[in-house]
Parts: sequence; C-alpha cells; structure tokens
Amino acid sequence: MPGTVDPEAICAQVIGNDTAILADGASSEFQLKGMQPLAAWNLLSGFGLLNAAAVRLNPSLVTVPA
Repeated sequence: MPGTVDPEAICAQVIGNDTAILADGASSEFQLKGMQPLAAWNLLSGFGLLNAAAVRLNPSLVTVPA
C-alpha cells in the first residue's frame, strides 16, 4: 500500500547492504580500490533508509501523555 512503511523490508535492505560491505572487505578488494564506491554507496543508502524510516515511523511510536 503506498505511503506505508514496512519495517521488515527496510531491515532486510539494510542487512543486505551490510552483507555486501562485509563481502567486499572479506575478499580483500579494498587494496584495489575497486569496491570502495560500492561499499560507500551501500553504507550511505543504509543510513538514508534508516533515517527515512525513523522520520516516517516517529508519530506512530511516540505518544505524549495528555
């Protein structure tokens, strides 16, 4: 449904981004500097997703007592 936030989908995407960064580091490709743009993109993309989800979910998670 448009306009809704699916926390499970966001978590899955962020975990996938993290796994890609870990795989790049494990394969020692950092010396060749070929995978650094991918790692940077995945890291910044994960930050953006978590930020957008926090902003979008904030009204439904925070309640102010009357």
